[in-house]
Amino acid sequence: MKSYALSKSYQVNQLCGYILKNDSPSCGMEGVKIYSEDDNQLIHRGSGLFARILMEQHPLIPIEEEGRLNDAIFRENFINRIYVL
Repeated sequence: MKSYALSKSYQVNQLCGYILKNDSPSCGMEGVKIYSEDDNQLIHRGSGLFARILMEQHPLIPIEEEGRLNDAIFRENFINRIYVL
């Protein structure tokens, strides 16, 4: 997944914004359950692997989770950030 995320990262330069799937192990922006590789125990909560790489590689591109776009304030903020970009 890491190599896929890095290989797709360059395509984002052509986008004005990106919407991620909330609660996804790969695409969740926050609150994603992170498990240890050896004993499959919950370590902490954080960002999904693809989301983390995307946000690190492209800090200026507006990125939001789909679920948060149901809130009018978050949706308007996301659209405004796209417009400004």
